[in-house]
Amino acid sequence: TILLKAFPEAAREKTAGGWTPLHRLLCFHYQFRNRNTSLDILQKVLHEWLKAKENRSSHSVNSVISDVESAKYYSIRGEAKELLRHLSVLFEEEKESNSRPREIMTYFISTSWWDGVWWVIHRDPSIVATMDLETTTNAAFLSKAGKRLSVGNMMEIIKNE
Repeated sequence: TILLKAFPEAAREKTAGGWTPLHRLLCFHYQFRNRNTSLDILQKVLHEWLKAKENRSSHSVNSVISDVESAKYYSIRGEAKELLRHLSVLFEEEKESNSRPREIMTYFISTSWWDGVWWVIHRDPSIVATMDLETTTNAAFLSKAGKRLSVGNMMEIIKNE
């Protein structure tokens, strides 16, 4: 995490073979002794990796999974696989086929990946109407949302209130 703070763009750098630090991290995910530490690091690397627009697609997420799992001796398991599976479904092109934003958001909340929650809201602003926020909480939420989401997404959220 120190490297990410000093040089966040490193998470998007690729080797000659097209691998990013995300690929490497997934290969060694279970060598961390503390589950929360490894998931936290994975979420931080994903945060930076997703800043590149071309990575925000189901195809890109699935390509990372495929690259790692096709490498000899590696497979993605447990929390890492679950996180990537939800991210892939979230970024599916057809919104109609993506009928699970609530499930995905619940998963991201359960792992405390708040960037993931914002990605769900960004992809489907109408989900905010299902959150049943109290008036005071809603005001604070809208203030934060205004800093993270586009004007179009904000209009969609307000329209659904």
